Amino acid sequence: MADSRFTPMGEQDQLAPVFDHYADFLRRLRIKLEHGARRYGEASFDRPVLELLDELEAEALDLAGWGFVLFVKIERLRAKVRKAVAT
Repeated sequence: MADSRFTPMGEQDQLAPVFDHYADFLRRLRIKLEHGARRYGEASFDRPVLELLDELEAEALDLAGWGFVLFVKIERLRAKVRKAVAT
């Protein structure tokens, strides 16, 4: 449950379902980190900060790009549903 010091009154119960997924998120993150550690060792910790910033930028662009792909797919699906409902 969210700390009420940081959540406006009345929103605590609304956030509970979101935080139900937090343990799974942490489990999946740990799996990815352990996989990376087995594959690359601790090399990431030795990389220059600017290289890490470049990696973060590339990942951010990937996320945005996949978000756009999903947006287009949703819009196409929405158009099909509108067409089906109109007939």
